[in-house]
Amino acid sequence: MYWKRLVIRSGLILLGLVVLLISLVPTGLRVGLAELAKRQGAAEALIDNIDLNPLSGRFRIEGVYLRFEDAPAFKLALLETDLSMRELFDQRVVVEKLLLNGLQADIRRDEKGALWINGWSPDNLPQSSSASDKETREPLAWAVESLVLQNLQLRYREPGLEQPLVLQSLKLEKLRSWQPRQPAGLDFVIELQQQARLQGNLDLNPLQQNPAVKGQLQLTRLPLETYRKFLPPAIDRLAARLDLELQLDLQLPDARPDQLQGRIEHRIRLQDIQLARAPLKLDLQALDWQADARLQGIDQLRVTRGKLELNSLQLDDPARQFLLARFDRLFIEGLQLQADRSLAFEELKLASLETLAEASKTPLLQLEELSLRQLRFDRKLEIAEVDLAAPRVEIEIDEQKKLPALEALEQTVNQLQATRAAADTPDPEQGRKTAVNDSEPPEQNPLEFAIDRLQLTRPGRIDILDRSVSPNFKTQLLLKTLTVRNLQRREPADFELLAQQGDYSLIQLQGSGLLLDPQQRLKLKAVIKQLDLPPLTSYTSKALGYGVKSGVLGSDIDLGIEKNKIDALIKLDIDAIDVIETNPETAAELNSAAGISIDLALSTLKDSDGRIRLELPVKGDLANPDFRLQKIFNKALGKAMQGATLAYLKHTLQPFGSLITLYQLGKAAAGRVALPALTFQPGSLELAEDQQALLNKVVELMKKRPGLKIKACGLASTSDRETLLQRLKEQAAKEKKTPP
Repeated sequence: MYWKRLVIRSGLILLGLVVLLISLVPTGLRVGLAELAKRQGAAEALIDNIDLNPLSGRFRIEGVYLRFEDAPAFKLALLETDLSMRELFDQRVVVEKLLLNGLQADIRRDEKGALWINGWSPDNLPQSSSASDKETREPLAWAVESLVLQNLQLRYREPGLEQPLVLQSLKLEKLRSWQPRQPAGLDFVIELQQQARLQGNLDLNPLQQNPAVKGQLQLTRLPLETYRKFLPPAIDRLAARLDLELQLDLQLPDARPDQLQGRIEHRIRLQDIQLARAPLKLDLQALDWQADARLQGIDQLRVTRGKLELNSLQLDDPARQFLLARFDRLFIEGLQLQADRSLAFEELKLASLETLAEASKTPLLQLEELSLRQLRFDRKLEIAEVDLAAPRVEIEIDEQKKLPALEALEQTVNQLQATRAAADTPDPEQGRKTAVNDSEPPEQNPLEFAIDRLQLTRPGRIDILDRSVSPNFKTQLLLKTLTVRNLQRREPADFELLAQQGDYSLIQLQGSGLLLDPQQRLKLKAVIKQLDLPPLTSYTSKALGYGVKSGVLGSDIDLGIEKNKIDALIKLDIDAIDVIETNPETAAELNSAAGISIDLALSTLKDSDGRIRLELPVKGDLANPDFRLQKIFNKALGKAMQGATLAYLKHTLQPFGSLITLYQLGKAAAGRVALPALTFQPGSLELAEDQQALLNKVVELMKKRPGLKIKACGLASTSDRETLLQRLKEQAAKEKKTPP
């Protein structure tokens, strides 16, 4: 009986000691942890409560408050963990539950890369000087059955970046080291700055030989301007709001990130985009990209079913108030990117395009819609079809014969290249050579391309204003049809164009050739119908020296160029033309080439209906520095007028036409035709018997050609002299016989 009472008493004492120990350990632990924090430099260290039950494996700590000098306070509302004591007997560490709630922490990385948590650095922990244990031991099995994080408020800072983060909830379940193939579930919701949110629902296999992840991620309303420090130095500004949706199914073979494999079905949306890189500024209302990407290694990417949409884009040079491009919508569908970097898509549509416009001026090019179908790029760009809808081209030539829009574009490009070169040049204080001067620029091969067909789907127009001529030339061409087939750099393309000027004038072109290098090969047939000539006075005055007061032109042109050599035949049909000399020097050049005045040529060339028909052969070497098409044309026109005029006069005055000759007596007689002389009876005003027929033909010619001017020049012959001398002798003899 005594022994029984002794055993009971001893058990109670032992139980009391255990209870006392369990009661005192949390208090000692709470005090000890607070003291340890103070030894690490904490100005204040408070812990409201610690609950520890070694028998059940439960641990709970509440109300942690730590404050270091000149740093925000570290706070933890609750940390609770529950270990499975039964699993410890099987040499397994199993966390049945781990709960972390109400954590507030400030994490900072300084300029030297040191990490600080609320003013405390992990580098302050004592370093162990003992030798590392090199014994190979069996790894201890472990598991986390439930990990829950709630209401974690973190702020991360480093030079150039501040990132607040609120982890609303995170839950990890069933992560077990002895079951690496069984996926662990991970769900989380994280709030970032300015109402941005990241949330995910994933199945993870991080412990198997080939780690894997599968599930969904979603990021909404993330402001990109916060991450300015990660942009290249040349980018002055990037502002946008990012939305991201990902459907993941990825693996890391042998845990190697460079061998990432799997599928990423994704959608990226950017809104209110502003991008600046001197001197350019880009504004884009929205970008939407959807695709299914497949990876076979980090550098082996394949994209299928890609779809891209851009809305309201404007790219300009603000300093010069110069617009480079603007459009309402760009849409690409059926995009595919292969692992070999080849690119293809089914269709591209671009709406309301405007390009190259100076401040308050009309853009150089406007286009209602551009469509590309069946595009593929693999060392060569291939496009099945390009459609242009209602293009409008505004060509303005200034007094220096330049296009101001292209001049402004060249200035912008030059500044952009200079900015890029400066950005690529390292700081000279670092003792490094600039990348610009280290080597010659790589040789750039021109892009090879092929367009099966380019066509105009809705009529367009071309407005032309030329300020380099006087008076300024202004006209408008209506583009009715345009078709180009097999457009390539090295192969000839076939083309057709029909344009209309005003109500009646038509211009039709048809031919084939190297349209990007026409001086090497071009064959062209052009037909011009009812072109009103007076508006072209600005150019005829400069080219021919004559302005056109009235007249209508029709022309057939057959032109060929082969290796810089031009061979053309121009047929002119001119109706009711009336000209006036405007440039004496250029007019003299044409008259010299013709050998006659243009007035005489026009008067004789006009038929009874007032029409002129000429054929002008034009030949020359375009590669010759002395070649001037204007000079060649003037020469051809002069010869044509000369030949046609003389042929007409000879035909009209037959059989006396063979007597027509040209004066070659110098400048004073240039441009005149000497008609056959009318002979009179020696010393008489009566025509010779055979001259009446010639006079009748001249009179008939003047009636048909009232514009002809004939100047009569008296000429004395030997017979006239002899007759006059004889008459003088006879007169003198009569006077001697007559008495005074």
